[in-house]
Amino acid sequence: MKFAITTTAILLATASATVSADQRIATFDLGSLDTLDALGLNAQVVGVPKASLPDYLEQYAADNVTDIGGLRSPDMDTLGESEPSLILYTGRQGEWEGELGEIAPLLNTSLQGDDYLAAFDANVRELASRLAVESKAEEALGTLHAEIETQREALSNAPARW
Repeated sequence: MKFAITTTAILLATASATVSADQRIATFDLGSLDTLDALGLNAQVVGVPKASLPDYLEQYAADNVTDIGGLRSPDMDTLGESEPSLILYTGRQGEWEGELGEIAPLLNTSLQGDDYLAAFDANVRELASRLAVESKAEEALGTLHAEIETQREALSNAPARW
């Protein structure tokens, strides 16, 4: 959790973007919601699973954002009514992929492979590409990687607690 908050803080400190108002994003992936928020794309978010929101993303519980159901139980009718132009989903919603795809174009944001950081980077880049904010995402990822390296160095010098 601390890593996610640190990630958000770093991305927020280094990135802001303007995306055309016609981008309407519904996301079942809270990691991607965190990324959208950090890249300043919060105005484009039209739907989230509100019952699953962590405290640091509580602004998405507001009335102007549609509750699109649970992580394992999408509300297809409400999702459709929110008129998204892109739906972000993970394996948890995989069984509804066909139905979701009838509502709007899809992006599977499940992390693939054994290298978490590489998978995270790939997802951020794909999402940034779809929303035309590649340079802001690269800047934010650069800052994030520098912070990770700083933390690794600090931990390598820490005394063992065994």
